[in-house]
Amino acid sequence: MTDTPEHRKFVYGFARDALKRNATTEQVEYALELLNPLTGHKALGFRTRLQAKRDGKPWSWGNF
Repeated sequence: MTDTPEHRKFVYGFARDALKRNATTEQVEYALELLNPLTGHKALGFRTRLQAKRDGKPWSWGNF
């Protein structure tokens, strides 16, 4: 998989939607799979918040 700006834009958009909407567990897992190969602070932030949402913990930045 190539790491292009377009790919990152798609992955970050999908992760953002999974956080903002009532995403199913499968959608959250898929977003985590897409984020897995990416590095950087933004990917880490999305990954951390999605893992918390998947585990049923508070996931907003105010709760960290």
